[in-house]
Amino acid sequence: MTKKSDEVMACMNCGSADISGLKFDSAWKKGSLPVSGIYCCQKCGYEGLPIIFDNMEIYEKFIKENTVLD
Repeated sequence: MTKKSDEVMACMNCGSADISGLKFDSAWKKGSLPVSGIYCCQKCGYEGLPIIFDNMEIYEKFIKENTVLD
């Protein structure tokens, strides 16, 4: 999954944009590599596919309108 420069990826579980590429367990293979398309939320720990917003404005509108994600 390739991220365009203005896209915002967010956690599907909590809505946080603080996500990173999921890594293989270093005990499994030395020199861990990211798993393509799978991400881990640094806020809630969710591992899976992110929600992708076209830009920060759309992401912020989504967060504002979905207060359940707080």
